[in-house]
Amino acid sequence: MYQCLFLVCILFCGISPGSSEECASTVFPPDSQSGCCGLANGSSLKKNTSIAEIDEYPWMALIEYKRRTDGDIELLCSGILISGRYVLTAAQCFYRKNIVLSTPVNVRLGEYDTKNEGKDCVEVKPGQEICNDGAISVPIEKVTSYPNYNVSRRSRSNDIALIKLAKQVQYTDFIRPICLPSLDITLHAPKYLYMTVAGWGAGNDIYSNMYGNQSNVLRRVHVPFVDKQICNSKFSETLNVRQNQTNKPISKVTLTDKQLCAGSKNRDACKGDAGGPLMYFNRNKTELGGIVSFGPAPCGQDIPSVYTKVFAYKDWIHSVIEEDSRISSTTSTTTTTTTTTTTTTTTDSDSSAADIDEYPWMAVIEYKKNDTIKLLCSAVLISDFIRPICLPSLDITLHAPKNLYMTVAGWGAVNYLIKKSNVLRRVHVPFVDMQINSYVLEVRTEMPVRVTLGVHSCTLIEIRWSLVAL
Repeated sequence: MYQCLFLVCILFCGISPGSSEECASTVFPPDSQSGCCGLANGSSLKKNTSIAEIDEYPWMALIEYKRRTDGDIELLCSGILISGRYVLTAAQCFYRKNIVLSTPVNVRLGEYDTKNEGKDCVEVKPGQEICNDGAISVPIEKVTSYPNYNVSRRSRSNDIALIKLAKQVQYTDFIRPICLPSLDITLHAPKYLYMTVAGWGAGNDIYSNMYGNQSNVLRRVHVPFVDKQICNSKFSETLNVRQNQTNKPISKVTLTDKQLCAGSKNRDACKGDAGGPLMYFNRNKTELGGIVSFGPAPCGQDIPSVYTKVFAYKDWIHSVIEEDSRISSTTSTTTTTTTTTTTTTTTDSDSSAADIDEYPWMAVIEYKKNDTIKLLCSAVLISDFIRPICLPSLDITLHAPKNLYMTVAGWGAVNYLIKKSNVLRRVHVPFVDMQINSYVLEVRTEMPVRVTLGVHSCTLIEIRWSLVAL
């Protein structure tokens, strides 16, 4: 977060926000007029500093990634709590190169100082301090990226994703949702409108080079709104652009109506802020105007950063939550009629575990050996039982877009240390051109006797295999 040098803030109208103690946690985002969103105890007008107050932005979230090499947790993206069950972030957070080596597993809420374990405390005046309740990590159940997002698209449009948490969180003074926008801020922006960006990103590129892409303490900066025509003119020439925590040159970026711009010299988002909020204060609550997407590199130039305009995606956000609720309700009803256990989703902290209803075409082939049934291979169901997968409509190897990721699902080994999984798992894998790598797979084969359908949990035995590089 580029450090704020002085504070200028334009408010539409302000009255003191009421208490959120009467607001129960909900699956759907609260209505902006309900008094149950966008409320915070802190005030951005209190201090002339880039460091946020401990209770100023209780909707801030961090996405925890587990490194596949050593299992350590990395914090690579921010997010924004919009209800008790859902967090908004940038779609790039699940397509970036870092994801090849790390898996998003949890969302961290109620955080302030990432280097401090347990409660965070801040001295407000000599002898008096305020402490939060300590951060909580909630497993990720599901991630839904906007369907038309393409990481290779020049405009970087549709950079938005919705995270469904594995459990519903309760609201506190340090964990509360922000309000979704009640208006298109780009059409109703007053003159000299300033908005606020918050996150744990680098203070500037010098800070980034010395200390990495993170600040351990939550920061914020007030950035001026920039008209789209002016913003397009800034991006009309070749310049280095910051995205995916990397810098690379691009040329002639044409922004869409679903994006907005904000920022100026020394007032900007920076490395590590991706997925965080661009906020404005409307009457008595804070509303979410945008999501940090990309910007100039180095940050803090006289070139604004680009944000995903959340107002343009409100219908999509509600449709995803409604569909999730419908599926959960249907699955719960079906499960209740067949068994006394009504488990409908996987709450394994490892996000590679698939949801129980995520891949209804999965099947397991049973092998018979010495009158003992073994499950050695997965299969794809092509029938009317359960739900079939679609056969391919094209040769994906001939039409593969750049940075294409596909999904593999099954009950196979998790890694070379964990030889088998009893729960259906999935992994998103990058497409690799055949000219780059070729492998021969050798497996032990036995005669299959039948296919078991609708299996989610089973016992596997180790498959003997080897990879031979050609």
